[in-house]
Amino acid sequence: MAKLKLALCMEDREYQNRFTNCILNHYQNQFELHVFTDIEEYMENREQVFHGMILSGYSDYLQKLDKSMAESFVYLYDPEEEPAQELEMVFFVEKYQEVNRIMEAVLKGIGDEIQQVRTEGIIRANTRYIGVYSLCRKEFQLPVAVTLASILSEREKVLFIDLQGNSGLSQLIGKPPEQGLEELLVMAESGKYSRNRIMTCIGKLDHIDYVYPSKNTERLSETVAGTYLKLLDMISQELDYSAVILNFGIRFVGFFELMNRCKQVYFLSKEDGVGRWREYEFFEEMKQRGYDILAQRVHRAAIPLQQISVESCERTVEQWKWNEVGEYVRKLIVQEETIACNL
Repeated sequence: MAKLKLALCMEDREYQNRFTNCILNHYQNQFELHVFTDIEEYMENREQVFHGMILSGYSDYLQKLDKSMAESFVYLYDPEEEPAQELEMVFFVEKYQEVNRIMEAVLKGIGDEIQQVRTEGIIRANTRYIGVYSLCRKEFQLPVAVTLASILSEREKVLFIDLQGNSGLSQLIGKPPEQGLEELLVMAESGKYSRNRIMTCIGKLDHIDYVYPSKNTERLSETVAGTYLKLLDMISQELDYSAVILNFGIRFVGFFELMNRCKQVYFLSKEDGVGRWREYEFFEEMKQRGYDILAQRVHRAAIPLQQISVESCERTVEQWKWNEVGEYVRKLIVQEETIACNL
């Protein structure tokens, strides 16, 4: 994936340093960053054109910006500043907010070509997909899936996609924006997408990239596997994640087909009472549909018990990561790596 060339020039040096460090830590795979010490240096830099430019504190120069310097501009304004006049090429974004929100605005402002999703829905081999699913006690899926994503994100770039309706994810992240999983599904179904639109559907939580959950859970069951496969292909082509965690939920047409794309699936098991019957029928149906190989990649995992109850969402992910859930997930990861090394 080609990186977008981004110029950065801010009058507030301390803010610029912190902003630069954040981009380098979290967005270095997406941007080629060029930092200018002052606006005059940037104005004189006519030998190269940037995809976008972030400017702050030099409002007097806004009228002098043109397409020979960058394709689009984002101006970070202080709420206490005199309101700037609206300009066609400039997107005005409030300065003091989360950097990922600012970067969403940057991506909206950088025009990129609409691309065609490959109709065959082939998924790139360099991205591995890991599923989490349960028939009983589904409330444990979210803690396990999010903790798995958090632990893996310590060493690689991970995306979390929640296909489980009303999983509780919105309680962790607050009210999600209008754009989210539903918007990505629309792009996949239409066969057209843009990198800008994809990025507006992705947020960050404890260093995890995640797709904003669907507000209409019925949409999840109405979507067929082919659309989900195109969605994953679209993400892997544009955003270059090494791992994607799928928190499976409502059944849809082609459910096993999508699950079959996963390198491994953690099946949270509760082997007592009717739970055993349900799990038996689940694996039997999988084999009857011709997914015997998939059945071998689905690993039963006992539901981890939490001795410490989680009452606040403020540090929930961190608590999951370091309590019994995190310890259990780490053991699962070690087991998978050991099995992979022995193959």
